[in-house]
Parts: sequence; structure tokens; C-alpha cells
Amino acid sequence: MDHGKKCCNYFPSSRFSQRNLYNDTDMVSSTVGLDLVLDVEHAQIAQFNDVWFIFTKVKSLNEPLAVKLHNFMHSLLHFCTSTQSLRLHIISDVNSKFIAQTLLDDALKVANKSLSIEFYNSSEISRKIQGIVDAMRPHFSSQPDSYYSDALFFISLGLHLVAPTTINRAAMFDVDMEFRSDIVNLFQEFDRFGPQALFGLAPELTPVYRHILYRYRNLHKDTLFGKSLIEGGYPGLNSGVILFRLDRIRQSDVYNMLLQKNSSDFLANKYNFKGQFKCPLEKNHTLLILCA
Repeated sequence: MDHGKKCCNYFPSSRFSQRNLYNDTDMVSSTVGLDLVLDVEHAQIAQFNDVWFIFTKVKSLNEPLAVKLHNFMHSLLHFCTSTQSLRLHIISDVNSKFIAQTLLDDALKVANKSLSIEFYNSSEISRKIQGIVDAMRPHFSSQPDSYYSDALFFISLGLHLVAPTTINRAAMFDVDMEFRSDIVNLFQEFDRFGPQALFGLAPELTPVYRHILYRYRNLHKDTLFGKSLIEGGYPGLNSGVILFRLDRIRQSDVYNMLLQKNSSDFLANKYNFKGQFKCPLEKNHTLLILCA
């Protein structure tokens, strides 16, 4: 695909069924495959592998994030053996949505596969998690244009507030990754969740948290927090791929209490921490997160 050229026809082959979950004025509505989506939703939810990602602030096909989504989708579809069980949930804005539609249709044509896709209005999603944003943002960079200034940075903490209540399990990805095996295999990791586990994440393989936790480590010279697995330590969590037991998260009094400002302040102050909230959460409440 030539990323410098813009496709002028959306859904030429109608390969993916689509629905907009929010009918705001800043979102473009489409009814392509709507009946199919509604019929499928009456089936048992266990058959779906629900995949979420964010795709916003993209205005052209040759922007870096658009190229990353191109690679993400082509690799996903190349290795996926059953797209009928797969459902994409894309949080996007009006401009980025058109870019995503073009890239998705191209990937589906190349793979000769079909897929169910649902778009969510990024502004509406941000409003739904505003309470979490207000509690967490003080523990991140205060720069107005920083990575942490975007409310959607905190979406993984509040996905249970925006996902349809019929979805019990989900995976969220950064789109700057490529697949090397069938995405369906990832959902088998839910079988390893303990009875209290809410999230599943992989350990961080870079020393990023060794640096983020420097104040805590200076005060606790013998801590393993921030050290690599090879050193027998706890390196933190990589949030590029997250598994969610949404049904448990919605019902967890402990987790929802931890999202309150006084609880988040306590954890951040305890570890002198500025960064991914799930790291001090897992350190303090080990049963809530499967680290694999």
C-alpha cells in the first residue's frame, strides 16, 4: 500500500461490519453491515475475542501512527486463523476514523477476510473516565502538551466504565506493535488468571522503572522494585498489551476504591512514583494482576 496516497472509496468491498457507539455530531455515521452486527450480538459473548486500541490525532495516511496501524492490522490478519471470533473496538476522532477505515479496508482486502469493528467517540470516552483522570493526572507530567496530558492515556484504568457491559474479557493494544502469532492464542492466557486477578500484563524488559523509581530506591537500598527479572527483581509492567477481566473489575470494591484520589495519592507517595499506575497497584495488591 502506498501511504502517500489517500483512498477515495471507503468500504468498497463491505468487508467489515461497523457501528458507531456514540452518535455525536463530530462522528460520521455509517450503517454498513449494521444488521450483521446486531444479529451477532445476540450470540453468546464467549465466542468473541474483543480487542481495543486508540487511534486519534491522525490526519493523513503517511503519518507515523497510520503506518504503524497498517503494520498492526496486516500482521494481525496474517496470523489470525478465526476473524469470526474477533471484534475490534477503536477509540477515534472524526479525522482519524476516516484514516482507520481506509487502512482497515485495505488490510481486509489483502487478507481476504472479514471482521466486526465498532468505533467509539474519543471525546465521549474521555468524558466517561474524567473522574479517574482527575484522580490520576497529578501523579504525571503537568506539561499541557505531554503524553500524559491526554485523558485517553488513562483509558486502561477505566475501560470497564466505557466498554459495553456484555463484554467480560478484553485485550487492549498499542498500535506500534506487530504480531508474530495468532492473536486468539493470547486470549487463552485468561485461563491462567487466579480467582481475584483483574488484569494481565507482561513484565517490562527495559530499565524504565529503575529510573522512574529512583527516589524510592534511594530510600530503600535493598528493594527489588525496579530491578530486572534476571536480578530476581520486579521490573514493572509493560502496558503495550493488557488483558482485562471486565466483569471482575466492575464488581471489585478494592480496585474501584484504589481509583479514588486518596488511594492513588497514597500509592504514589509510598513509592515516590510518577508513571503507570498498575505497577504500584501490582506491587501493593499482587493478586489483582497476572504478570506473565
